[in-house]
Amino acid sequence: MLNEVLGDKLFFEGINSYLTKYEYSSAKQSQLYTAINETAKHMDQAIDIGEFMGSWTLQMGYPIVYVKLTGENMVEVSQTKYKFPGEVEKESPLGYMWHIPF
Repeated sequence: MLNEVLGDKLFFEGINSYLTKYEYSSAKQSQLYTAINETAKHMDQAIDIGEFMGSWTLQMGYPIVYVKLTGENMVEVSQTKYKFPGEVEKESPLGYMWHIPF
């Protein structure tokens, strides 16, 4: 998904930067996002990968997306967390909202 959002050039250059910098050490998720953000800045693009991907990696579950036609050229989009039968929902620091690229 991240590759589709960023495009091949930015994605692969960001990954290359990250792998080169942390080649012989362990790294954190935030360091990957920083490497991609820095690459994006060099390519004159502004994006916060941590905010975008955090909604997918820092909370459990995944969304159900609803799209409702509200006019000839208008839609209303909403989302809820998919719940398994009998699942006890825990609180999420992100309110079970996901950044979804359209």
